[in-house]
Amino acid sequence: MEKISPDTAESSSARCLEGARACPPEDCGGTPGYDDLLKILENRKHPEHKSMKEWLGRPLDPEAFDVEKTNLWLRKLKWPRVTEAQLRKVIMARLTAHD
Repeated sequence: MEKISPDTAESSSARCLEGARACPPEDCGGTPGYDDLLKILENRKHPEHKSMKEWLGRPLDPEAFDVEKTNLWLRKLKWPRVTEAQLRKVIMARLTAHD
């Protein structure tokens, strides 16, 4: 978080200003698992390459980050009182979106 705005219409939501890289896929094993996944996907001769591509089920660009798409998903949350259930619903929708 960089700044909290005064209570205005603009402050009724969170806004991403910048970012870098795609987030790791769910259940990849945290940072070490993500590093391993990237190494496996980069090496077509790796014994786990095919199975990891199948497990992932979609293309993965680890350098991809889109501020506008991030803000689109942040706007779907009901700020300032975001519940865990609401957050889970938005995250699950984002994970299953094919954009």
